[in-house]
Amino acid sequence: RTQSLFACFPGGGARYGPHFDGGGTDGRRMTAIAYANCGWRPEHGGALELLEEEAEGGECWRAIPPAADTLLLFRSDRMLHKVAPSHSTRFALTTFFYAHVL
Repeated sequence: RTQSLFACFPGGGARYGPHFDGGGTDGRRMTAIAYANCGWRPEHGGALELLEEEAEGGECWRAIPPAADTLLLFRSDRMLHKVAPSHSTRFALTTFFYAHVL
């Protein structure tokens, strides 16, 4: 099963702290994110940051800017991630893929 949502971060430093999608317990396994942000610049921030898991404040080992025509696919139940502060309006279409649970 899948579930999709269209998210808008309004800018002004909006962010989403470190997490596993679904807390790692609701059956979500994979997440796909398609970004729709034409003209995105580094100073806009808003990157999806993949984090080391050792600590809540884990170090970022990869930052993906939300530029238009970018598609991400990752194991969101195992990959700690966050959204860095966004200083411009940021749009993303996210689809969660759930494991088949008997």
